[in-house]
Amino acid sequence: PPILDAGIGSALEWQARRFETRTGIPCLVEVPENPPRLGDAKAIGLFRILQEALTNVMRHAQAHTVELALRVEGDELCLSISDDGCGFDTAAAWGGSSFGLVGMRERVLMLGGELEIDSQPGEGSSLRVRVPLDAGELPEPGP
Repeated sequence: PPILDAGIGSALEWQARRFETRTGIPCLVEVPENPPRLGDAKAIGLFRILQEALTNVMRHAQAHTVELALRVEGDELCLSISDDGCGFDTAAAWGGSSFGLVGMRERVLMLGGELEIDSQPGEGSSLRVRVPLDAGELPEPGP
């Protein structure tokens, strides 16, 4: 997507605003002031994971708010998406025909990362993606 040319932080904010416009669900976004410069495969992978997660929120969560955060933690980039919706049984979702979750997991594995989903019926949901950052992707240290 062309928006990725502006960097992963800008692309995530842009996608969150589109989600808000389409659904009317507020999306709180937290991105670093100086986000890492990602290679194309990693940027596209994370962006597609975000799109799938927001699609799931729109279709299934019945959420009132969504929180999205991108953080650099050591030599990893962490993307988290949380909602205050109806939640779901994660064991049943992994065992069922949830192609969206399977696709997200495959994307994360291709990036050498980890995907964690926490949810229970009635408790909302949170998804966390951790991917390693290469030396050239690490942000410059601040003053």
